[in-house]
Amino acid sequence: GSIKAMTNITSKEVDGKKVRLTDEEIKENADSKFTNGIVTLFTNASTIKQLVRKDLTSKEETGSPTLYLALGTITGFNPGINPNAPEEKLVAPFLLLPVTVSKDRGSEAYTLKYDFESLMLNKTFFEYYKVRKGISFDYLYSIDPATEYTTLVNELLKNTESDLILDQKKAFLANFSFSHMVMWQDVV
Repeated sequence: GSIKAMTNITSKEVDGKKVRLTDEEIKENADSKFTNGIVTLFTNASTIKQLVRKDLTSKEETGSPTLYLALGTITGFNPGINPNAPEEKLVAPFLLLPVTVSKDRGSEAYTLKYDFESLMLNKTFFEYYKVRKGISFDYLYSIDPATEYTTLVNELLKNTESDLILDQKKAFLANFSFSHMVMWQDVV
């Protein structure tokens, strides 16, 4: 499949003149929104170019892609080394979908191409959390997020041991390296 994403405009028209948006206005538009099941991504063109370049470099060096559409975020609390210190807030992508991005000729639009069957749970986060908190999420790993999304979410939310918070309304495009995943698999 593919998704069309428009880059936001870094200027606006005021009284017939182009005026640069403030950093706050640009940052406000840098979020993603779900509208009737369609993901709309807002960012500036240079950010997309940087993400694509980093992905291409990684593919050349390691053969592995790093560009993903992250769907949803999972928030947990990491106990510090010092038991008297407050817990550190951890926020990570919930689901990851590998994508390729290409710029549409003669347009400000980009096309994100993906294979929905490649949608995967962010096991790196759950393995890290398991090591830090001692809570196993292995029961989630056999659930296919592409075909059993509701089951996956319900099973996660039924876990009364964990203090995880799931935000299903966020989506963002980012580069991720899974070198730590290999390390967590060795630990487990």
